[in-house]
Amino acid sequence: MLSLRSIFSRLSHALQRERMLRRLSMTVAFFSAPLWADAQTKPIASAEKVYTYVEQPPQLPDGGGMPAVANHLMKLLQVPKLKGQPSWPRTKVSFVVGSDGRIYNEQVFLADSIPAYRAAMLKAVRALPRFTPGYQEGKPVAVRLTIPFSCIKAQ
Repeated sequence: MLSLRSIFSRLSHALQRERMLRRLSMTVAFFSAPLWADAQTKPIASAEKVYTYVEQPPQLPDGGGMPAVANHLMKLLQVPKLKGQPSWPRTKVSFVVGSDGRIYNEQVFLADSIPAYRAAMLKAVRALPRFTPGYQEGKPVAVRLTIPFSCIKAQ
């Protein structure tokens, strides 16, 4: 014959097991949701093979090659005035022009880490128009461009 104590004990263990499983499933759902969301927001173009040198490099719609890209960036750049910093440190800007001409994976490398300068340069890069893509063996491909700047005067 089952005692009342053994019945409640079995029910208690069943409830504890159910609570543990519920907590576990909620934990898995909580930690996997950001991974799923991150996978949805990554650009499709990042799956492309990225070249550093191609037969025909990407260009702005007006043409002109790399000097035109640097000049266009300088026009778009709004240099913040900071006390004690008369001009920008040496800077390199790197970004990928996808096979569709869109820019992604922008990076700014500064000799001195100054957040205001980095933000201004990223804003200028993101304001560039869509490029004519680079071509390798007659096919449009993704190309990483790196543009060095030695001196940028504050306005």
